[in-house]
Amino acid sequence: MASNSKADAKTDSFPIRSDVESLPDESQKRRAPFTIYDVFFWRDAPDWYHKTFLCAGFGLCYYGMRQYLSRHELEVFLPPRAQVLPKEMREGYAQTQRFKYGLLKVGKETTLVAGTAGIYYGGAYYLGKYRGFHDWTNFTASGGVAGTALALYTIRPPRLRTTVFGSVLGLVVGTVSGYGMKALGIPYFDESHGFEGWWLGEYINEKAANANKAEKEVA
Repeated sequence: MASNSKADAKTDSFPIRSDVESLPDESQKRRAPFTIYDVFFWRDAPDWYHKTFLCAGFGLCYYGMRQYLSRHELEVFLPPRAQVLPKEMREGYAQTQRFKYGLLKVGKETTLVAGTAGIYYGGAYYLGKYRGFHDWTNFTASGGVAGTALALYTIRPPRLRTTVFGSVLGLVVGTVSGYGMKALGIPYFDESHGFEGWWLGEYINEKAANANKAEKEVA
């Protein structure tokens, strides 16, 4: 009896928390099985990440193809003493240098596209989260920031005229894009994406929260 009373007292002093009620209902929609797609892509990422990823892929294809078509325009310097080497070795060295330079150039240009798209879409997304709703004005603001960042990064040293031009151009592009989606009835972001799982001992389901918010906005 004494041992039971000690156990009860220990249980009362240290209550056991059960998170069974917060677990997701397995009878509802199950998670799709993982595929090779999930190795290179974050399935539960917010929609701004998806849009940035698509822009980066488009930039990689475009700049990669452009570099491939203009690969013969790059001149590789060979010192005079290299003339004693066989022709095949010199051509191989030149091709290696062209490939190396082209790879670095395409990577730099693709990173620039991904960074600009991330600022644009990420800024619009989280600005909408902060304001409580998504609107075309969020794209206008994020477009101005993205244009300013692009102008400051590409033009060295920074100049006031080019920075203002980049800001205005970003504002125009963001306004046209956001207002165009509003006029065509296209959703600004797909709210079906979101993190779902355990984080620091707590089960988080952003998908359900986003879905409930979208239903309230429609109602």
